[in-house]
Amino acid sequence: MAKITPSLSKHERVTDVLRAAGLLAEPSAEMQKLAAESTLTLEEACAILDRAGGKPLSEVILEMRGPKV
Repeated sequence: MAKITPSLSKHERVTDVLRAAGLLAEPSAEMQKLAAESTLTLEEACAILDRAGGKPLSEVILEMRGPKV
């Protein structure tokens, strides 16, 4: 496990812990290239998601988790 430095901010500590656990990774070069080429605005993305319909993602995830025990 990676060594956590106490002088880091809370955000940096969380990032380090997630990365050490294999739960956080940097985007690949291909993903960075796609992001750099994107021209979609936040408003356009929101409009697309609003038109998609269906349940909100948070609701789907809660259903997948099942009841808390």
